[in-house]
Amino acid sequence: MCKERPFPGLMMEHRLMSDLESALPDGIVKTRVIYLLRWYHKKAAHYKFVTYIATGLSVTLPAFLSLLNTNVGKELLGSACAGRLLVILPLLSSVGAGFYAFIQSRTNWIRYRLAAERIKRETVLYINTYSKGYSQSAEQEFLQRIEDICANEVLEWENLRGEAQQTPQQAPPQLPEAPTSVQEDE
Repeated sequence: MCKERPFPGLMMEHRLMSDLESALPDGIVKTRVIYLLRWYHKKAAHYKFVTYIATGLSVTLPAFLSLLNTNVGKELLGSACAGRLLVILPLLSSVGAGFYAFIQSRTNWIRYRLAAERIKRETVLYINTYSKGYSQSAEQEFLQRIEDICANEVLEWENLRGEAQQTPQQAPPQLPEAPTSVQEDE
């Protein structure tokens, strides 16, 4: 039985993760960094998958619809079935395109991947510093950099979601300014 081998890039990624995990000293730093790396990689892989599926469907669905409009498509599936698919598939395509735009999978994929790469970079720099001799200040600085990466990611996520939710129609109306004083002439 032949064992499947993952892609070379994936093998190198697994090797790097195991090297980072073995090089970091045990403790909260190691736990936090490994957790964040795995979480960001998992999210990036999820959004990459969604992006590839959506891109594939956006290419193949119009071609399939063109085929259905021909006599060959009607002969293969029957005219009634082809007619139903000509109604249903564009509907599904529109809903799918809207959903794809809503979840912003390509943008999220890139964001999560960049966050993971930044964490890996900081981890490698820290391991290099740690190998020269343990320093509590280096560990604190490293943790601060990792937490800054996470805080920036959360801030970016909040900004993206805030922009998506606040449209000009949803902006609160401006109230007129109240008069400061009223003077009456007698």
